[in-house]
Amino acid sequence: MALGRITGSFGSRYFLLMAGAGLDANIVYEVSAGLKNAAGKLAYWVAGFARFFQRVDQLEVRVDQKVHQCGFALVSRVRNYGGDLEIASGASLHDDHFEVVLFEGSNPLRYAWYMLNVAAKRVQRLPGVHVLRAQRWIF
Repeated sequence: MALGRITGSFGSRYFLLMAGAGLDANIVYEVSAGLKNAAGKLAYWVAGFARFFQRVDQLEVRVDQKVHQCGFALVSRVRNYGGDLEIASGASLHDDHFEVVLFEGSNPLRYAWYMLNVAAKRVQRLPGVHVLRAQRWIF
């Protein structure tokens, strides 16, 4: 099984299933531990809605020598994100490649639209969403 490795200001960490950067990482960072203990996954939705009126910071992701700008990057070897949402529908633990899903834009309303389409299992066909397969990437 292929391992992923993400490196940043926090150091370097390995992962088996998925790693998120940008908006995803900001939401996870802002989750209240007390609310998470009391309400589980709902705590992530609360943290996400709290960012609803804030512009999404952009980051550069390099995949196969090409640089992409995005506000949310997901690198995954599994289809489900957060248990219930399918974002990386082509990902598989049986594959040495990761599915890289990049979401463009800084407008938070655009991300609300993305999430509605995640729920409808149509996100990968949206303008502004790029799905790539890669063994190497750099955030």
